[in-house]
Amino acid sequence: MIGEQRSITVEGVKGWYLKVFDPAEAVRIYTDRHGEAPEALGSFTLGGGQAGDPMLRAMAHDRQCGWRRLPVATDETITALEALGPVMPNFKEPLEAIHLASRASLATGLPWQVPAMILNGSPGTGKTRFSKAVSAILGTSVTEIPMSQMNGAGPLTGTDQSWKHPRVGKVAQALVSGETASPCILLDELEKTFSYAGDAPLDVLHQLWEPENARRFTDECLGCQFAAHRVIWMATSNETQDIRESLLDRALVYTIAAPDRTQMEAVIRAIYAELAMEWQGWFTPDIDPAVITRVAASSPRQIKAALRAAMIRAAADGRKGLEIGDCPYPRKDSARWSQVGFIRHWS
Repeated sequence: MIGEQRSITVEGVKGWYLKVFDPAEAVRIYTDRHGEAPEALGSFTLGGGQAGDPMLRAMAHDRQCGWRRLPVATDETITALEALGPVMPNFKEPLEAIHLASRASLATGLPWQVPAMILNGSPGTGKTRFSKAVSAILGTSVTEIPMSQMNGAGPLTGTDQSWKHPRVGKVAQALVSGETASPCILLDELEKTFSYAGDAPLDVLHQLWEPENARRFTDECLGCQFAAHRVIWMATSNETQDIRESLLDRALVYTIAAPDRTQMEAVIRAIYAELAMEWQGWFTPDIDPAVITRVAASSPRQIKAALRAAMIRAAADGRKGLEIGDCPYPRKDSARWSQVGFIRHWS
């Protein structure tokens, strides 16, 4: 039954699993549409948008029979979350909520769960990076949706077969193509969702962010039901005044402040260490304090790009450490730069 949760072994891996869809329902719908049962696909890769038939066929012949793994916290999960704190210090409150949920999962041996989160703050404070870092620790996939480009609710719900080019929604895509019943769906800049002619594309979140209602979520393109109540929802916003109260009431809302100088230094060191791993041990583990001062004058959003450019220049010269001259000068012609002007007087 869709929505059933069990501790079972699937393809040799024992753990907690959730029945997120029913392959028999996919067979029935496909057969009703085409007059014949769906044949197995040789391979199935999701592109930018999917028509319903290939996914129905994939669901009908799903190797896990519609079951998907639920994440359960381990000692390694707790350690990784604790390590994330010093490198993203301005996310103390949301990290505490995630840490608490992980400790509860570890203590009980039950799957990890947390309500939807809205991370609100100025551009460049690291909200998207935080969401992706947490998802990586939990071992879940991330589907990022820029809400300013969302046309109606279709990207989430799928579009009806009456449309000229019907497409499967992101929720169904994440649940069918992934290995987990708890994929992370990141809604970037929630307040910029465009509405027109009385359309309210965010209304679907009233269902998806309410666990009881999300247990039976129907994708409009497939016509199939999904158990979507264990999806991890994270949304970012630059302001919440244009977001309906009914949505804010369904989520944990955190205001993320721009990092102060000490916090920013920790962020820069963490970004440097992350980038250095891509160079297979070429660069020294420590970054020159003078380089930190130079890149800190950039907006937080620009720091990673600045360090990446500096590393390419240093490596081209055969050097294993960065010098201040490797770093591009911070941009001061951006409207966003003025919003983080607290770092202009560090040097």
